[in-house]
Amino acid sequence: MDTIHQWLGRTIVRNDGSEADIPVRWAVIDPSVEPILADHASSICPEKPIVLVSDQRTERYVPALEEALTSLGCSPVRLCVADQPNGEPPVTDDTTIASVRAELQSLGTGLAVSIGSGTINDITKASADELQIPFFSYGTAASMNGYTSSVVAMYEKGLKITRTVPPALGVYANPNVVAQAPTVLALAGLGDLCSKPFACADAAVAGHLIQQTPWRVPEEMVAVAFEQSLNHAEPIGKGDPDGVSVLLEALWISGLSMTVAGTSAPASGGEHLWSHRLDMARHDADQPPVGYHGVQVGVACGLVGPMFAKLAELDTQAVKTRLAQAPFEPDPSSAEFKDWIASRHADLGTSSRAGVEQQAAAKYDRNRRSHQRDRLVEAWETIVKELQTARDAAVRIQSALQLSTAARTPTDLNLDSDTAEHILEVCRDMRDRHTVLDLAADLLPNPWRIV
Repeated sequence: MDTIHQWLGRTIVRNDGSEADIPVRWAVIDPSVEPILADHASSICPEKPIVLVSDQRTERYVPALEEALTSLGCSPVRLCVADQPNGEPPVTDDTTIASVRAELQSLGTGLAVSIGSGTINDITKASADELQIPFFSYGTAASMNGYTSSVVAMYEKGLKITRTVPPALGVYANPNVVAQAPTVLALAGLGDLCSKPFACADAAVAGHLIQQTPWRVPEEMVAVAFEQSLNHAEPIGKGDPDGVSVLLEALWISGLSMTVAGTSAPASGGEHLWSHRLDMARHDADQPPVGYHGVQVGVACGLVGPMFAKLAELDTQAVKTRLAQAPFEPDPSSAEFKDWIASRHADLGTSSRAGVEQQAAAKYDRNRRSHQRDRLVEAWETIVKELQTARDAAVRIQSALQLSTAARTPTDLNLDSDTAEHILEVCRDMRDRHTVLDLAADLLPNPWRIV
């Protein structure tokens, strides 16, 4: 745990002169973590109720925390988030967050403690932020980096968005509890983490396109823990407590890197867009996700990896030639643009499609896109080095996913190739963020074909 402790509570000066505060004060992975959490909780909330937020799957871990808190004179209260009417687990959306926020407020909550992984963590984090109360996270799976990140992934009026919120004041995990989680959750965490080289390359390229020198600190923060996780891929896949502890620390640091960067970009590139857009289509069709977000991200790493490899082979003249032949997207100011978005996203509901259109209109501004293409040619010798770094990491990532027995192809998700390719083609529209998908659209022939 020495790797993460060097970052806790620090203020980092960014390359633009702004400051990034890391509000996380405690990060503990320990077989006796419950009394440690209770001690920290009692120090910041000695009188008001401490509300333990779980769902039906994680409620069994509440008693150990209740006992530890009660022994110190605290007043723990249970709040179990209900399943959806169809029996599926809760989802992180504006309706659920509003409901949990109201319950926390009615209880006079002084500290909220999430007991769970992605969904429960994000619901609690967002609700606590709206009430301006502190929040602890007791993680029950090494499944994602949101425990320590400054964002929440949620549905707002049907659109999958990320919302900026402060991370937990303290993050805690019992390795024996985390190891009991379904193996697929650890595989989701590994898949999420494997996006790092691709997301960092996307962020660096986006910086070069606006003549901004990439800031490497968020990338460097995760480097050691990332390598350790790849080295532990096999034990992670077997649910080994030591393996999942290594992974969880890496995910915690990954979340901190997003907090430091002030954006999810260092951990979320084109591969994440594929997963989010796939979720949106399923959500709007009243269907459950085909897999956990991180599992889908791991599959998407295998989809964007070949793009990085092909792009890394191009020289400046090839880029110039291909850009001269590549059509632009329809002008957002034209009537054609609205029809174009509607045809590309016919599988989404009206609200989701409107949200995508808004993001795409900003992203595909004709003057902006023209400038990006000019900069691609000017800066290609620098940009291609970023692409080569991601390309070189792709082979090792696929090997780690294979060793862990994680899903690596759309077929592993029981997803047909037509759907997977459609999502890959259109997902770049949904967020105003430049990624390898935009490079592929401009520079590669038939880039959406999955072989």
